[in-house]
Amino acid sequence: MRLSTRRLLLTDEERAPEVSIPLLGERGGWSGVFPKEQPLAVEIGLGKDPHILVQAEACPDMNFIGLEYSRKKLDKVLAKISHRGGIPNLRVVHADATRVFSVIFPPESLELIYIFFPDPWPKKRHHGRRIIRRDFIPVISQTLRPGSPLEIRTDSEEYVEQMVEVLSAEPTLENTVAPAPHLADPLERDSHISTLFEAKFRLRGLPIYYFYYRKS
Repeated sequence: MRLSTRRLLLTDEERAPEVSIPLLGERGGWSGVFPKEQPLAVEIGLGKDPHILVQAEACPDMNFIGLEYSRKKLDKVLAKISHRGGIPNLRVVHADATRVFSVIFPPESLELIYIFFPDPWPKKRHHGRRIIRRDFIPVISQTLRPGSPLEIRTDSEEYVEQMVEVLSAEPTLENTVAPAPHLADPLERDSHISTLFEAKFRLRGLPIYYFYYRKS
């Protein structure tokens, strides 16, 4: 199935995996929007990548939630879910994670958080828009259960410096690959699922930085 580069017009059935914040409230939380109550994993910033689809299919005993700010990108993810015939343990939300995260995820409710290749906003005047920053990482951390992982990937060498500074300063997170601040290769190659960006960068021989933290 070839996806158009235009904004997709999806049917109600294709939009079924999408959850609005009002609907989440009406259903009494995440247990009301999934067929089964299971541990929750979240990916922040889906882009057009099928990573979360592959993860959800590979881990049927966990419920996955994807947050994406771009309507156009989210519609493409929804079309891919529909093309697969639906994925029962996957739901997506159209939202700015920095604005809604603490609203839709109670403290210590998540088993896993992924943040893959977040926009580096390279211009200095735009650095405040970066998602890995001092005021948002504590918000993320408080939603994780003790011992639960936070995994981050980036190709931006300049952004890496900020990530190291912010993550190492957060007292509720522990670097599981210390004393190294990050790795140049995936920690567990056998179970690692690459993103489209990642595969493209590797083919070009570009460095990728992998961060592995957990709630302390």
